[in-house]
Amino acid sequence: MMPKPTNASRAPDLPSRILVYGVGKSGQAAARLLLARGRTVLFYDDQAHALPAGPWGDAEFYSGKLPEAALKSAGLAVLSPGVHPDTEAFQAIGRLGLPYISEIELASRLTDKPLVGITGTNGKSTTVALMAAVLKAAGLKSLCVGNFGYPFSLAVLEQPDLDWYVVEVSSYQLATIDRFSVRAGIVTNLAANHHQWHGTQENYFAAKLRLFDNMDAGGVAVYPAGCAYLRENLAPHPARKISFTWGGVAGDVDWDEGSQRILWRATGETLVDLARLNGTLSFDYHAILWNLMAAVAAGRGLDLPAASYSQAVLGFQPLEHRMEPVRVLEGIRWVNDSKSTNVDSTRYAIENSHAKLVLMLGGRDKGLDFGQLASGQAEHIKAVVALGECRDKIASQLRPQLPVHLAGSFEEAVLLARRLAGRGDTVLFSPACASFDMFRDFEHRGRTFKQLVLDMR
Repeated sequence: MMPKPTNASRAPDLPSRILVYGVGKSGQAAARLLLARGRTVLFYDDQAHALPAGPWGDAEFYSGKLPEAALKSAGLAVLSPGVHPDTEAFQAIGRLGLPYISEIELASRLTDKPLVGITGTNGKSTTVALMAAVLKAAGLKSLCVGNFGYPFSLAVLEQPDLDWYVVEVSSYQLATIDRFSVRAGIVTNLAANHHQWHGTQENYFAAKLRLFDNMDAGGVAVYPAGCAYLRENLAPHPARKISFTWGGVAGDVDWDEGSQRILWRATGETLVDLARLNGTLSFDYHAILWNLMAAVAAGRGLDLPAASYSQAVLGFQPLEHRMEPVRVLEGIRWVNDSKSTNVDSTRYAIENSHAKLVLMLGGRDKGLDFGQLASGQAEHIKAVVALGECRDKIASQLRPQLPVHLAGSFEEAVLLARRLAGRGDTVLFSPACASFDMFRDFEHRGRTFKQLVLDMR
């Protein structure tokens, strides 16, 4: 795991020359913010051979091997999220003792607006969008930034006049924070992921927990009540802690299935009456229930008006590729969850679906165990359609617990799912795999799925 950058505290003010490591969206956003603040930028990238077009002025650009003289001339390095600690350039930064921080850290140092930080293995983006909706319903101007798609640094530069920033943060970004501090922090859940980057599950979990490193007693720490790791590690933290749950371990924010209400357990107060709202929604609220409970818990900790939660739900639309309703045809509901690129994310999608499922799985294997999807879910899943490079592995790991049908193409998989589903069922496209066997990315994959479904007659 990347060591905690304690040396970054030696640079409380931004130096005049700063190395930006990575020329993707985050790196370019960091550079634009630094240039606007009168700093000299040195770009470096392991992969790119040219600097993308932009307002870079006299910025220097290096590719391949980073010259030591250029490195020594910088007073700080800003790392893009994908920078791995094993790279030669990162090792050189460490040897020279150059302070380094993440792009979200840079942005946080250049704004005085309060932050809600949201991380977790699954459900981050939907929780970010719901948290922003809660703040908006409370009459506060906020913006979804960070891993959500709009780099935090660019938002600080372009939209500084806000009340709040709601920041989606990855474990990669959290690994290189130093003074990054949030007023409210949410961890949606924790499951094994990103071992290839962090080395071990413990390192990955520890990176997520760093969201709360710089939070004081005035902050709000939100976590799922059933997560023993978070519950135990947050116990000594001075912040106000609010847990959320359904079933199992009791949480401060609870779900009552019978009345379909989100409750404040201490008093029994209704925070959101979803039975009353359900008829007015264009989507199945169960698909966002976990995320909503997390956002409501944070809102409660921030003392936002009680009416904000219901207003946020009424104005919310599910995000593209994240449990996104596509259409209902012949009584069959079609749902696009192309963003699910690991087994735990797909399991999360299954648990948040309240119908018999025809589950579409497959793509490029990430070395995960698909057999986990059958555990405790067999009665919920009517059939599985397996496609892509790892379709045979899916079949071998899920049979005989579940009926598995193999598809030779994406188009064939959609048609096969249609034949297997019946009125009242849901076809859930939640691949549990990377998309790169057939598609550029999960967005390309999701849009292809949606077009095939919308073209059906």
